[in-house]
Amino acid sequence: MIFAIASKHARLTHDPWGGDEHDHLVYFTRARMLSMNDDTLFNHPDLQQVQVEGLIAFYLLASDQINRAWRITSLAVRSAISLGTNMKNTLDRMPNVSKEARYRLWWCLYTFEHMLGIMTGRSTCIVDGICTTPMPLPFEEDQLREPFAARLLADEDLRQACVGSAMASSYFRQMPLNPSRGQDAQYIDNPRNAEWLKCQPSSHALCYLLYTDLTVIGREIINRVYSPDCANAPWAHIENRIGELRAKIDRWYHNLPETFDFVRTTDGQDQDALRSKLFLAFHFYSARITLGWPFLCRRDARPDPNKKPSFGHKMAEISLESTQKMLDLLPDQPNGAHLYRICPWWCILHFMMQAATILLLELCFGSIHMPGEEQNFLLAAKKVIRWLYVMSKRSASSRRAWQLCDSNLRRIAYGMNYDVSDMPEFAYESKSNQSIRIQHDNTTHPTPPT
Repeated sequence: MIFAIASKHARLTHDPWGGDEHDHLVYFTRARMLSMNDDTLFNHPDLQQVQVEGLIAFYLLASDQINRAWRITSLAVRSAISLGTNMKNTLDRMPNVSKEARYRLWWCLYTFEHMLGIMTGRSTCIVDGICTTPMPLPFEEDQLREPFAARLLADEDLRQACVGSAMASSYFRQMPLNPSRGQDAQYIDNPRNAEWLKCQPSSHALCYLLYTDLTVIGREIINRVYSPDCANAPWAHIENRIGELRAKIDRWYHNLPETFDFVRTTDGQDQDALRSKLFLAFHFYSARITLGWPFLCRRDARPDPNKKPSFGHKMAEISLESTQKMLDLLPDQPNGAHLYRICPWWCILHFMMQAATILLLELCFGSIHMPGEEQNFLLAAKKVIRWLYVMSKRSASSRRAWQLCDSNLRRIAYGMNYDVSDMPEFAYESKSNQSIRIQHDNTTHPTPPT
């Protein structure tokens, strides 16, 4: 499965070692026959089987087969729960390094399941209260046997003091359904807890710990704002929850180590550091967009400059500003290969569509929330659609996304008298498109719509 994922990525980045365009399908078929046949599906799972199921789900997402990825991920999560990886391991006979490997496996599935739930709009199979697994440590595997890492592995209280209490998501279980601070909740720093984490050197393990923390906050956004039972809660209570969640996201950002601060510009940074920054940045802005989305869908009156903006108006502005900042992460000149090299390539289409949806919705409303930014919103909408156009040359799902967004922008432009003459024209039957369609028609696993 690792070969299949690498082959898929190589085709997107135009790497010369990528081989034939169908190699990833060959690797995937071999892995499926070895690990997802009738015998393995009905046997009791082990850790290796859980890992294989997770990798298959990741490959399916990277191949734009989101519905299949969602189904396989739920299988992997249930396999992991049957092994107890969602619980803190207290077995004395198990090495601490092995316990940490199980913890990391669980959080990989947790974050992946949450991301697919966001992308599909469906509920996840991980319910509240079933997880007691501690957060992963910010050390690479070869560092886990060093003295301080070994102390953290062996001492649960020390681990909680250094890692658990530094997480922005650490107090969600004490958060009431109607927080008292509500709309006025502010970020409150806890320097004692965050100081140790900020001093850690940059690593993939530290980046993933920060992403896991952000994912837990994102999960709470879905549970407390978008779940079906929220329809029965008073709107004032929902606003109070959103205010508290906004403070949690702000705390997460202010706890970032300097090496991962994606707002600061750093000259001469290597590609690994840039990838980590962009990975966290896309997910951070996506969470802020999701938090403010309900207010963006409520058509308010134009703001009165003589009155204090309402809480809903401020949240709509946060969503719009986060969309602009997300697109500012990308250069104005689209380059598909560069995008897939440095960005979270397996889910970048979701972020693009999220930004495009926000911008098109605001333009459709006549930029009612931020009238002075109308031209900037139009330029940003054109930018993201141009990126989708470039991505469409290698992805059928990206092509459908481009067609959808481009047609909607042209309808809005017709009614609002916008100039879209500089946008790529419709060319549904170009040669490159035909090759994409033939590739998917010859595949036994056609790509479902996103």
